[in-house]
Amino acid sequence: MIFGLTHNTGFQSSGFREFRTALCPCGVGALVQAGHQVYVEAGLGEEGSGFQDEEFAKEGARILHSFEEVVRRSQVILRVAPPGERLLKLLRPDQAVISLLQYGLDEKELAKGVAETGATAVAMELLASPTGSCPVFTLISEIAGAMLPHIAAWYLQAKEGGRGLLLAGMTGQPPANVAIIGAGTLGLRATEGFLGAGSQVDLLDYDLDRLREAERLLHYRVNTIQSSPLTLKRVARYADVLVCAANLLKSPSLPIVTKEMVQAMKPGSVIIDTSIDQGGGVATSRVTSHREPVFQEYGVTHYCVPNISATVPRTASRALCTALTPFLHMLGSGEGLSALESNETLRRAVYVWKGKAIYDRLIPFAGKGKL
Repeated sequence: MIFGLTHNTGFQSSGFREFRTALCPCGVGALVQAGHQVYVEAGLGEEGSGFQDEEFAKEGARILHSFEEVVRRSQVILRVAPPGERLLKLLRPDQAVISLLQYGLDEKELAKGVAETGATAVAMELLASPTGSCPVFTLISEIAGAMLPHIAAWYLQAKEGGRGLLLAGMTGQPPANVAIIGAGTLGLRATEGFLGAGSQVDLLDYDLDRLREAERLLHYRVNTIQSSPLTLKRVARYADVLVCAANLLKSPSLPIVTKEMVQAMKPGSVIIDTSIDQGGGVATSRVTSHREPVFQEYGVTHYCVPNISATVPRTASRALCTALTPFLHMLGSGEGLSALESNETLRRAVYVWKGKAIYDRLIPFAGKGKL
């Protein structure tokens, strides 16, 4: 099979800094050793993830200096950002594109755009193991969760419009109060990070069983609260940092954090809405980018970047490579793109098949949210 790794063309200009790569050199080497060909667009990893063309070439990739040439020669195009206009103009019915979808976009419109080319599209987030786990989705959520203490610490600084607080406080001074809504993968990883940074953390969820599991996993160092409009209203008043990492399709009411709750928050506090790719769980949220990651509303800093893990592209690219490579071997085991139809594991991640959009595949993706 012929794989092509391209730049994430079509998103940089809109402010979505996307320097993650779908594979790192070792992943390319694994595919080449299995008998596949890999074309890599020149300079793919040099700007963000730090992978040099020479590293890809050493593993057997052929470096091409044209985006169009990589797409023209490849059967499967691998990228991180969803297909942009430039790629859609080049796709053919005998090709497939594998990418992420988590950009706060209208996934149905994206699927329609790919379908019009007659090509096939696969969502990395929907790739699942036989046990039901989604390794790509889980790793991205874990990285995003691990980043949240760094983001919160930065925007709590006075020079960034924050309250001028240290997450951990100091001798004689209390730590920052952090409230995290959602006890899923991202919420738990964020909780672990904030606890490690010395913060006082409240973890909220509608599901008591999840909260019990969180207490056990975190050795009872976290305060757990069953989420309700009343408890959310109370927590918002004293939170220095509020993280919305909830599954919006499972929420009994939207928005989870109302405008009145935001208005009641302390000036200079920080909201990080990681559910923004589902539309946002905070009434005052709107999609932001790495170019302009925050805005102020009612004196509260809002951080609503959907591709948080792109801030650490080298770590994220290695994680993506680890999770994605086994699925690429499955795909390469069939003739042409046949494995996308015959292999149940791969088939569940296809949202456009040879020009036909499978819209109901996007519903479970949205339902997974950031949990």
